Amino acid sequence: MLTRFDHAVIAVPDLDAAVSAYRGMGFEVTLGGRHPDRGSHNAIIRFGLTYLELISVHDHREAIESGESGRVLVDYLARGGGLAGFVLAGTAIADQASRIRKLGLAAELVAMRRARPDGSSFSWRIVAPGGVQWRRPWPFLIEWETPDAERLRSESPGVHANGACGVSTVGIAVRDLDAALPLYRDALLLAEGGSLTRSDLRAYGRRFVIGETDLHLLAPDGEGPLAVQIAERGEGPFELSLRFHPPTAGSGDAR
Repeated sequence: MLTRFDHAVIAVPDLDAAVSAYRGMGFEVTLGGRHPDRGSHNAIIRFGLTYLELISVHDHREAIESGESGRVLVDYLARGGGLAGFVLAGTAIADQASRIRKLGLAAELVAMRRARPDGSSFSWRIVAPGGVQWRRPWPFLIEWETPDAERLRSESPGVHANGACGVSTVGIAVRDLDAALPLYRDALLLAEGGSLTRSDLRAYGRRFVIGETDLHLLAPDGEGPLAVQIAERGEGPFELSLRFHPPTAGSGDAR
């Protein structure tokens, strides 16, 4: 069962430069560590159990040899990077994997680990529909083996000077809305929140909700900004809105 939005992943060509840039934007950023045998490393912007992950590649050969996800990540970084994926957390995600396979997509459970700078490590299992984590019009799923309380002791929620406190919305570009819906409805069993229209993107879609986060599936309604986005960068997440603590007068989201 999927229970919450876990994190969004932003691919950055240079991790140290990205850490400095995000700190300059008012985020508290901590170094995460390395993913053994995958050639990647990361930094974390934590709001609680939900967080943003800045990911980059420190060993291109290792990343490419790790499999299709590594090759997609290397290619995406070569084109500048950006929002690469998003992750939903739950328990017994083998059940979701079974439903995903019924839709004709590969969905294997894969064990992963992150070696932290202090010598400790976090471990988890993922299911990536289609076998690839990055730049796909759907999330991948995570089941944490390291308990939540232990992870929060090691990486406490940040106090962000800009007031950011969570992920409000993720926009996902899809070519064909009807083709994309079954995975969200029938395999992931996410709650639906109604239809969407985005005149600024010349797009329409459907809203899904998991915990405090909205997922907006958006398809082009003719030629327009979203159609250009898909032509240039393919399907997948393209827009991220954060939630902020209310200032002294009023509150709001920012993109």
